[in-house]
Amino acid sequence: MGSALMVISFQIPRIAAVSFLIIVLHSTISLRADDRPQSSKPGRDVVSTDAVPEDKPKTIQIREAVQRSIPYIEEKGVWWIEQKKCVTCHRVGTMLWSLQTAKRNGFAVSDKLDEWSNWAITASLAKNDKGKIVGLGNKEGIVQILKSLDLRKTDMNQINTRKKLVALLRDGQ
Repeated sequence: MGSALMVISFQIPRIAAVSFLIIVLHSTISLRADDRPQSSKPGRDVVSTDAVPEDKPKTIQIREAVQRSIPYIEEKGVWWIEQKKCVTCHRVGTMLWSLQTAKRNGFAVSDKLDEWSNWAITASLAKNDKGKIVGLGNKEGIVQILKSLDLRKTDMNQINTRKKLVALLRDGQ
């Protein structure tokens, strides 16, 4: 089954599919045959290129495709935040994860990314009308939010936020 058919058959929202594409392409960018470091032995690549088709896209083409997809991801994610006011596993978390990954790899993203991230964290740690913490019912989204956080940040606020989110994952396991 082709990947496009899989997306349709499982009815994955397009924003999730595009966001996932950014994450996957990010990992492939550094493994392109034309960008790979050569081994110390002449005539041998560090990574085999036997399975790479000859008409493979160039790194610049991949980066351009990723950059073109960023406004779509931002638009649909912000719409979900503003209209649905819901931090769900397949919308906001995926948006944050993919945009933070893109940002870490030198892509231009909105200046509001930190604002969206803070909103998602606050919404995840808030209690619903039944007094239950929202993030307890959204463990996949919590993982995506955690994946979007910069682990190099060592300020106490960031550390405490990560601890709270991880505690949500542990609860009920």
